[in-house]
Amino acid sequence: MPFNPVGDLAEHLETSGYGTRDASIFEGSVRPERKATPTVPRNAIFVSNPTEGEGATGVFGDPFKIRNPSLQIRIRNKSRSVGDLTATNMYNTLAGASIVGYLLITMQGSGPLFLGQNNKRAYEWSINITMMYVK
Repeated sequence: MPFNPVGDLAEHLETSGYGTRDASIFEGSVRPERKATPTVPRNAIFVSNPTEGEGATGVFGDPFKIRNPSLQIRIRNKSRSVGDLTATNMYNTLAGASIVGYLLITMQGSGPLFLGQNNKRAYEWSINITMMYVK
């Protein structure tokens, strides 16, 4: 099974009801709000893989390696209360998540991190996770 942690996490967020991929859930770094095509709404979610996480480890001499990529979810919303509720609910959803093919989903931090307002006055939060799998 080929693994694509960013895509798999974006798909999980979509099926969990947090938005639609390529409409309000985007893979990659945070993009500026854009009304022209392709649109990027002010209220959006971005899933990226800023680091590869810890190095791969072998399992009892087996050539397969356990991978632990670190992923980041950035939530942007024009409303602080709506964005905070979305970030908190998303954190809680992911804390108990089971995504097919992954051994473990680990939350990094005790909750979503409020980042403040960006230059367009939208509020932003960050959630960091590790998704363990065997390759």
